[in-house]
Order: sequence, then structure tokens, then C-alpha cells
Amino acid sequence: MVELISKTPEKTKNFGEYIGKNLPPGSIIILSGNLGAGKTLLVSGIVAGLGIKARVKSPTFNLVHTYPGEKGNVNHFDLYRISAQEFLALGMDEYFTDYDINLLEWGEKIEEELKKDYLKITLENIAEGERKIRVEAFGEKFNELMEALIKWS
Repeated sequence: MVELISKTPEKTKNFGEYIGKNLPPGSIIILSGNLGAGKTLLVSGIVAGLGIKARVKSPTFNLVHTYPGEKGNVNHFDLYRISAQEFLALGMDEYFTDYDINLLEWGEKIEEELKKDYLKITLENIAEGERKIRVEAFGEKFNELMEALIKWS
């Protein structure tokens, strides 16, 4: 597990960019935290780190936004309004390929359903503009990334 304190939105976004630059293909990332904790900000950094020049916005009412990239698509989900059963009934897990990156805000709702390796990033507001970011890896796919994050933090 890696933990760090981000004192500015810029540091949170930069951390996301670093993650994006080091993500293996087919990554699944659960983004957990209360409203306003910085999940979408972190996603915008990850997307930028993957070399995609798109304006990222929360897919709250669309469930998923897809950002095409040279190395595969980035699928940004917002599961705030749906259950794990609804997610699966809609076939949303078909986005989980060996090459696309899947970022799931409120993804802890489907965590028990995941059968692949995944990252879980938890953001917690601790003061005005400050947040604690915790990254946990489940499975061996992210060993190199976790080593890189330890050096970055």
C-alpha cells in the first residue's frame, strides 16, 4: 500500500499523470471516496498521463465516458447511481479487455465481482484543499507500478 498527502489539486492531478504513464494495459482501477474528494481530478491526470488530450468530466448521468487512445480506450465509469447487479446486467463488464483501461468511480460497489487484478485508490478530504490518497494493489499485475509509486511519493 502507498499513502500520500496531496496539498493541492495540481499535486493530485500530477500523481494521476504519473499513474497513467506507468499503467499496464488492461488495468482496472477502483476510485473510492466521498463526493468532492478528487476522484474525477485524479482521472483527468491518469487520462493525461496516458497521452490522451481530452477534457475529462464526470460521467454521472451517462454511466461511462470513453476516451480513445493510441494504446487502447480509457473507459471512465461513475457507479454512484447503480448497483453491482445493474452494472453486470447492463453488460458493462464487457469493457474489461486486456488492453483498455477502466477507471471506476464508486467502483467499490463491484469490487467483489472483480475476478482480475485491480488497483483501488481511496481519496479522503482531510482539510480544505488537502486529501489523503491511498493506493492498494490486488494481484501481481501492479507490482512494478506500486514500486514506482513508492519512489514518487
